[in-house]
Amino acid sequence: SSHAQSIYERHLESLRKLEDRDALWNEREEAYNNIKFLPQVEEQIEALDSIAWTRVARALGSIQTGSMMNAKGLGGGVSEFRLHFGPGYRVYFGQYEDYFVILRCGTKNGQSQDILAARNLWQNYRGGG
Repeated sequence: SSHAQSIYERHLESLRKLEDRDALWNEREEAYNNIKFLPQVEEQIEALDSIAWTRVARALGSIQTGSMMNAKGLGGGVSEFRLHFGPGYRVYFGQYEDYFVILRCGTKNGQSQDILAARNLWQNYRGGG
């Protein structure tokens, strides 16, 4: 049906956008219109290889739309979005008013330190530190 074809074409277009890393990242304010990135997160995301980048970009899309099946609250207003591939990538974020703040990206190996850092970053962002 034409409706199914339309859905499929939109899906292919979204995948093409994810593959064009530079374009998506340069247009992140439009692509992720209710997400803010702390400066150190920008560096962490830019350092990812292409496979990890695509997965993290999809995770950011899930966070943006409120699809939190892989998210877990960590206390103090910080949540962790778990990506079940590779070294177990994590995206740490908080929600402020009507937008999300991406605090940190890491892997399962550095999880303890990343959680502490994300909590501190969140407290500073909110003006509490």
